[in-house]
Amino acid sequence: MGIDQQFVRKFNLFDERKAQSSKNRPPAAHQSRALSALQTWYDKKGDPNGGLLVLPTGGGKTYTALRFLAAGPLSDGCRVIWLAHTHHLLEQAYGALKDSVFRITEPRDTLNARVVSGTVGHFRVYDVRPDDDVLFITLQTLYKALTSEPRQPHIDAFIKGANDKLFVVFDEAHHAPAASYRKLVTMLRDRSKKMGLIGLTATPTYTEEARRGWLKELFPQEILYQVSASDLMKDNVLAKPVFKQIKTELAADFPEHLYSRWVQSNQDLPENVITQLAERRERNAFIAQTYFENKEEFGKTLIFADRWFQCEAIAEMLVKRGVKAEAVYHRVGGTSGDAATREKVTSTHNADALKKFRDGDLEVLVNIRMLTEGTDVPSAKTVFITRQTTSQILVTQMVGRALRGPKFGGTKEANIVSFVDQWKHLINFAEWGEIDGRKDDDQVGGVGYAAHLISIDLVRLLVSQMNKGIIVATGPFSTLLPVGWYVVKAAVSIEGSEDLEPKASGVLVYDNDKDAFESFIKYLEEHPFDEHLLAFEDPSFQADEARESARPWVEKFFDHEAERIGDDLLNNIVTIARHMAQSGVAPKFSLFEERDRHDLDAIAGQGLNEKWDRRKEDEILRLEYNRNDRFWGTLYVRFSDFKHQYNLLSERLLTVENGGSGNRGAGNVDPPPDRPEFEVTDDVRRQVKERDRGVCLACGVSRLLQVDHVISRYMGGTNVLDNLQTLCRTCNLAKGTVTLNFRDLQTDLTSAPSELRVLRFPEPAVRGETEPWEQFLRRTFNWFYRCGAVHSVNIGKRGDGFYHWKVELYVRNPPTWLKPHLGELLRQIRHSRAEMRKNGPDSLTVSCPGEDEVSASIVDQQTPRSFAAERVTAAQPAEVLSAEVEDKWRDR
Repeated sequence: MGIDQQFVRKFNLFDERKAQSSKNRPPAAHQSRALSALQTWYDKKGDPNGGLLVLPTGGGKTYTALRFLAAGPLSDGCRVIWLAHTHHLLEQAYGALKDSVFRITEPRDTLNARVVSGTVGHFRVYDVRPDDDVLFITLQTLYKALTSEPRQPHIDAFIKGANDKLFVVFDEAHHAPAASYRKLVTMLRDRSKKMGLIGLTATPTYTEEARRGWLKELFPQEILYQVSASDLMKDNVLAKPVFKQIKTELAADFPEHLYSRWVQSNQDLPENVITQLAERRERNAFIAQTYFENKEEFGKTLIFADRWFQCEAIAEMLVKRGVKAEAVYHRVGGTSGDAATREKVTSTHNADALKKFRDGDLEVLVNIRMLTEGTDVPSAKTVFITRQTTSQILVTQMVGRALRGPKFGGTKEANIVSFVDQWKHLINFAEWGEIDGRKDDDQVGGVGYAAHLISIDLVRLLVSQMNKGIIVATGPFSTLLPVGWYVVKAAVSIEGSEDLEPKASGVLVYDNDKDAFESFIKYLEEHPFDEHLLAFEDPSFQADEARESARPWVEKFFDHEAERIGDDLLNNIVTIARHMAQSGVAPKFSLFEERDRHDLDAIAGQGLNEKWDRRKEDEILRLEYNRNDRFWGTLYVRFSDFKHQYNLLSERLLTVENGGSGNRGAGNVDPPPDRPEFEVTDDVRRQVKERDRGVCLACGVSRLLQVDHVISRYMGGTNVLDNLQTLCRTCNLAKGTVTLNFRDLQTDLTSAPSELRVLRFPEPAVRGETEPWEQFLRRTFNWFYRCGAVHSVNIGKRGDGFYHWKVELYVRNPPTWLKPHLGELLRQIRHSRAEMRKNGPDSLTVSCPGEDEVSASIVDQQTPRSFAAERVTAAQPAEVLSAEVEDKWRDR
């Protein structure tokens, strides 16, 4: 996919003014007041000039801001930068611009607008033209352009061309990493002394005093206009949200090894986990039945699904129940199911279905995120969120589709129905908070959330002890409970895009680490310019690099060799560093006040003193476990685990009574038969890595190596050597539970895959080197053939080999399978290198003994050798449905 020309537009303002009648929607009363306040502020021209427009979600922030820009700054000849932290917000604002441009007054007769980001289809910073007037650009893209060395000339020229008439809008300003945003605004003001700035937000304040100070610095005129959600509900502008959480009672599987990798990634649920949920017929039937049984209450309903086949399944199940329902979704990849489905999934079908829904001819519309991104569906009374997500942005988009009140074609109340599965792991799912944007800041700081965190630690420890045959608790129960936790918040980069996602989590603190955490945080407060800390300010700072940067802190402040309960200490340090680098303040510490009330030692002591028999013991423990004023059921999801912990503590007390230390270690018991040993031993790991020559078999990387199961444990694989292979962390995470054997040098596929999956381009800093590109090509082609197909990659450091790259495959891996994809891949590589001002390659050739070679070159594309390579971005694998999944669904 290349640049999408819909993201640049030249408006003829003379024609727009003539056609204004069709776009001249009068503002609501609160929007009129906001426009008046903005114009009054604009006319005063403060120095510095900055203020906030505070409207709740659904209050029309984008409409109001664009109308103000048209009548004010753009009519005065200003250039405008519209900043946002996600591509969805950019596209939404850009799409709405057309309805306001007719308000731009003469003498301006044209207006050029462009969307700029790292997202597929958007323009890049080097595409910015001297005659552009409005840039819709992500915070991350602009920040990099202004801080790069040398400075990005096209952005520099845009700002300079404004001639001190620059106006900046920051959408959802409260989500910005404070430190980065502060620097960005300072740099813009330094280059345009009279710059105007408005921030659009639903949350005008920060809880931390330091961040409130920054808000005052950035927006010296502070709040220009504000209205509350409750007032807009009274005025019938917004619907009152009514939240309903429905439990599916279905267990959701998340393999342990996959969870441990994913939890470090800050991403939404892995694609294979989402697919597994979407494929479950009983789950889809439950969703359809829920609507059918409550259709009078729910009325017109939007159902947000995750996969095209899930859309079709739910819609079909509803129709069979007599409900008027259709599915709409974008056609993905080359195929979407059978011929009938492909015929059905067209823009015409989608438009017809949307019209029928608006006109009341449909009761339910099932979709995949289509309706989160600006589609006008004003009269939905209910939203079904069929799957929990960790993305606060996605939740906000989905909920926002039902918040229009009666004045704008909506309803008095809006039902927000979310479906909740039984997850065995703790996952910090996003939830909808206050409509004013004041999502309970302490949700992550609440004792209920902390109890879930503690549960993970306790159960992991218990399983470890059972596997080792330990029959005596190693210390008092209180040592297994934390003294409290830090509430940490940071913006993180979403993999495969420049979008930022605000994340909040808790870091548990136990007795043995409390002083170390305090010293570490104090050090960061006193050294805000520590070179390691500054790196964490960037939301796109990769997890692997972040962990390496955090290691010196672990060694300096913590006893890193000590045994400890809980998650990886290094991950906790990374999380705190991100929080402090981006916010400039220490995380809030919440004391675990319930700690003393959960004294399992006292209960064990009572049982020994009163000599409970087995029946009485079980009865009393069950009563204690089920107490409403305790968190036992959260700390130990299963009663059997709670009782096992009680037994360990009882044994410890007996040992102490008999003059022991309270730690007898392992007794003469075997691990329970239903608790198999999942870990690969260190000796086996060493053998595997030596056999595989100490490199990742998928890409050839020699660092951050892991031992992977060819057939995953989740699918029944064992720890035998033939089922183990060496992969780097990136390849292992991407593989997940899929069966892929990179020790096999010949593909088992009988036909060519429909897509070429690009997992990850080399980091920008090394795109001029040869080795990262050799690893990139090896990974890309091995993934395509689903084996270790690549024999060699030849990239020269100079001369002919520098411009003509060659890949040789092992026998019986047909190069012709790559023919449909090779030209696209070449353009992607050239574009990626051009971003770092690196030339080449001019051609890419793939060969195999006994097979015809295939080649792609810039001559084929009539592209000159230059830094301005053709702009093509990799297809996003997360959005492409694999042929295997299609076949699996079709064969059911």
